[in-house]
Amino acid sequence: MQAFYRDETLPGFGLRVSSGGTKSFIVEKRIKRKVKRFTIGKYGAITPEQARIKAAEMIGDIILGVDLDEQKQNCIFWLIMNTYSGRW
Repeated sequence: MQAFYRDETLPGFGLRVSSGGTKSFIVEKRIKRKVKRFTIGKYGAITPEQARIKAAEMIGDIILGVDLDEQKQNCIFWLIMNTYSGRW
């Protein structure tokens, strides 16, 4: 079971706490009639202030129509390509 604590000043930004106690900052927005949740980072690895700044950027991108799922896949692809390109 997960618990969510939503920020009152920045709609869409919040903290997710897992049943094991892991805390992660999230962005949650409705995109094409579906609620999408994106993890920003774990509590402790980044500060709440850093997470709030990143959340504001992500929410802005969503409003502008940027597909964050596609953006993440592109980043993963290029990380893999850069990691293994010298080995072939």
